[in-house]
This record gives sequence, structure tokens and C-alpha cells, in this order.
Amino acid sequence: MHARIEAEPGAGHRVERADFSHDSNGIILTALLIRLTRRLGNDPLLLALLVTLPLLFWLAPLRLPELPGLVDWKTISALAELLLLSRGLEVSGLMVCLGRWLLAHIKSLRGLAVTMVIFAALLAAVVTNDVALFVTVPLSVDCH
Repeated sequence: MHARIEAEPGAGHRVERADFSHDSNGIILTALLIRLTRRLGNDPLLLALLVTLPLLFWLAPLRLPELPGLVDWKTISALAELLLLSRGLEVSGLMVCLGRWLLAHIKSLRGLAVTMVIFAALLAAVVTNDVALFVTVPLSVDCH
């Protein structure tokens, strides 16, 4: 941390402010490591994947810097945007309202299941399967 002294115009005195710009990367990395270690205790699959990761890197025919080139980043970006959109719809309360409307108009659990499957199928015919799932899964969770 570096202290920086700045003069405020017209005030006639100096103000000392802390400059954390050099430490922000370390703080973010520390927070990510803490979150990852907490998550490892609750997720044995993630732990197993992280343990096998060095073996997979050793067996891979590519070098480590070449691996990000294998990822279709446009697709990952589109999926992340759709995930944010569906989460936004869920948080906004629209999914809860739609779920309540469905529960009020469909009396049986079987009817609800058939309606959700038909809705997902029709939606998948218009948009891709992943988008249909991003919309219908939160709706089914809210209906439950």
C-alpha cells in the first residue's frame, strides 16, 4: 500500500489517501483461493478433478499455453450471457409469477409435468436446447 498526499483546491490543507491499486490483484486472488478451498470441502467431484488435472496436463499432446485456443470463447460467452439473463428473470420475480399462474391453472402434477415438457419442446424448436433449459429449469424449480 502506498500513501499519496494530495492537495485539495481551495481547502488549504492536505489529505492523505491510501492507494490500493497494487494490492487489488492479491486481494482478489486471496478471495478466490478462500472460496475454492471452502468449495472443495463440499464438492468431492471438484476435488477429484483438480487432483487429476496435473495428470491430464502431462498426458495432453498440447502445451499448456495452447489449451485456451481449443475453447470456443464465443459459445462460452453466449452461454454465460444466457445464464445471466435467466438468473435475472428468476430474481426479478417473473418466473415466480409464471409458476404461480401455471399452478393455479393446472390442477394435477401430471398435467404440470406434461405442460413443462411440451413448453420445453416448443421452446427448443425455436431456440437452442441450452436456452430452453435455461428458461424451463428455473421455472420448474419455482413451480415446485
